[in-house]
Amino acid sequence: MAINVAVLEGVVGKDATVRSVGGDEVCGFSISLSNGKNKDGSWRESTWVDCSYWGKYAAEKADRLRKGARATVTGRIGLRRWEKDGKSGVSLELRASDVSVTGTSEAPRREPTSYGPQGNAGRDAPEDPHARFGGDEDLPF
Repeated sequence: MAINVAVLEGVVGKDATVRSVGGDEVCGFSISLSNGKNKDGSWRESTWVDCSYWGKYAAEKADRLRKGARATVTGRIGLRRWEKDGKSGVSLELRASDVSVTGTSEAPRREPTSYGPQGNAGRDAPEDPHARFGGDEDLPF
C-alpha cells in the first residue's frame, strides 16, 4: 500500500487560471517553496510546484490565489500529460484537495485558526460559553 499525501506551503507565483476540461472546472496555479537564505542574505533557488484544484469551487479558489499570496495546499502528487505545438510530455503536479490562502507575501504571516473537527478558519471565534457567569473574577482559583 502506498501513501500519497503532500502538504506544501509557499507563495503563489502568478494569478491562478480557471479552465474547463471535459465539463469540469479546474483552477491551475503554481507555488514557490523557498529554500531559505544563504549566509550572505541572498535567497537560495526556489522550487516551483504546479498545482490544480478540480471541482465546483475552482473559480472561487482562483479568485483568492493571486500573485504573492501565501497558500497552504494539501493533495496528492500525480502525473499530468500534456500536448502543445505537436509535442507531448509528462509533468508532476499536486492535485489539491484543499487550498487555504493565509495572507500575502508582504503582510505578516497569519496562521489560520481552526475550531473543532470541521474547522472554522476565517470566521470569528465562538462565543465563550462561560462569559455569562461573570468571567474569571468569580473563580476561586
